[in-house]
Amino acid sequence: MIGRESAAAAVFESRWTMRALKRVDAGLHQALDEQRSLFHEAILTGEDDQIREHGDAMCRGWQAAVVRMEQAQEPDDSYVLGMSGGVTVAIGSQRSASARVRELHGDRVVWLTPDEIAAMFAGMQTVATVKALWPGAEITRVERYPDEPAQEDA
Repeated sequence: MIGRESAAAAVFESRWTMRALKRVDAGLHQALDEQRSLFHEAILTGEDDQIREHGDAMCRGWQAAVVRMEQAQEPDDSYVLGMSGGVTVAIGSQRSASARVRELHGDRVVWLTPDEIAAMFAGMQTVATVKALWPGAEITRVERYPDEPAQEDA
């Protein structure tokens, strides 16, 4: 049952966050959240029939959430995309979104989590120092060769 519920959740979570569902339909968000609590409680303390009952209800809830978000024509919000120099990077915390991103944007998209971004940023001490001194600073061009003169954007 956990596998079925996880698969049903992944269909929703590959595209949207619970925050987006709450914005679109607060009642459905609350009902799904309450059902999730019942399902988790059943897993911990319930009998097989209770787990099945609440797991089936979760699957129906996830399906209802997908239908509601599609009806509202809500854009995906479970990831953000960035592009630079022909590289597309998707950032998201819901692993199920990585397949959705590749489906829409191709197999060459690099998937990163916020923690991976934080680790890379922390490892770039020079950039971190500049960002701390000048919070609005942005990297607009990274030179490939140290001896090559800087180029202005056209």
